[in-house]
Amino acid sequence: MMKENKILNGIKRLLNPARYQRGTLDAANPGDAKKVQWSTNASSWMPESSLVQSIQDYIANDIATQTFLHETIDTKTMVRHNRVNSKIYYILNMSLKNRVEETVNGITRITSSMTSTEFWTEAMKKMLRTGWVYIQPIYATPDGSYATNKLNDLKILDSRPDDLTDIIAIKSPYSLGLQAKQLMNRAFEAFWADINSDDVKGYLKVNGQIDQKGKRFDESMSETMDAFYRYVKDYRIGVIDNKSDYHELKNDYRKIRPEDLELLETEVYAIFGVSKDVIAGTADAQQMAEYKEKVIKPINKQIKTELNRVLLSPYLRDLSEEKETIEHISIYENAYQYVTPAEKAQLIQQATNAGIATRNELREIIGLPPEENGDELVTNLNNVRIGSDNNSDSSNNY
Repeated sequence: MMKENKILNGIKRLLNPARYQRGTLDAANPGDAKKVQWSTNASSWMPESSLVQSIQDYIANDIATQTFLHETIDTKTMVRHNRVNSKIYYILNMSLKNRVEETVNGITRITSSMTSTEFWTEAMKKMLRTGWVYIQPIYATPDGSYATNKLNDLKILDSRPDDLTDIIAIKSPYSLGLQAKQLMNRAFEAFWADINSDDVKGYLKVNGQIDQKGKRFDESMSETMDAFYRYVKDYRIGVIDNKSDYHELKNDYRKIRPEDLELLETEVYAIFGVSKDVIAGTADAQQMAEYKEKVIKPINKQIKTELNRVLLSPYLRDLSEEKETIEHISIYENAYQYVTPAEKAQLIQQATNAGIATRNELREIIGLPPEENGDELVTNLNNVRIGSDNNSDSSNNY
């Protein structure tokens, strides 16, 4: 009986159709990883799950397309002016980053680089999947050290440096990648155990007797099975001789229930704080506003804190009574991004009638960034700015 079990286990290992299919669990050695082909709609549940990646990519792309602002703030009125001509604004939003340069015969050329969108997408993916991203500022100074308005490049580091004093170190507010990966692995293991519960897949008839005494049959059968396995592994075909016959049992391997997949999917979305509708692009304004509030804003806060700490000196950023202005790096967040055009028109009309909105606040409603001198209140009294020197001058019309 022991020999029979050993042989049948060998046959099961060889003929297991899932062994050679795409998708693996984590394993110390690649050859130790179990492989599964799902027969339901679980094709996305592979080791680096396409669902997890799509959520991470969505969040990363959303953050990467935002506009960074380098602002000067009046300490008396707290009016903000975006410094669109500053080097920090240019580097954060427009310049090529992560540049690799090569100098040949005195001529320096860029051999590789990233656009701003590519750079921030890559940085955010790294943060979401590992929990951290480390970015090194490069300054146009002889030794590359900090100097006001000398920022020249940003580089994503492969690992955590020993000294983080001058490094932009952005930590994910959540353990998104790790939690999701652990959940996926546990689910894979449970599903695999369920699928594998029917131990015997079929029977292979061979030219020999299983109850034969001695080791000769056992050794011969093992050699045969190993040879069969090599053919399957190397050529993806099964081989049996003309004296062999295989009878497959009619087992149902569709062990994963749709409700189990739905529960797992729901848990993964919950880890990231998003809904399926958000990722699918079918979310309404309320769902998108909640997503922005719960997911994007906490990450933006981490980014802004580090950018201000590293790229602005304490003298430039810290508020004090004797200073007329301070500098601040922020991210333009349009609170009205998902409001319908009709609702925007109504908001603008109400705000203008009441004289409670500035031009920049009205520009934000229609999706435009702030402009210089746009922080004065406007009203519908001939559509002039409140506080202007000559309210009757038509040139002041809004």
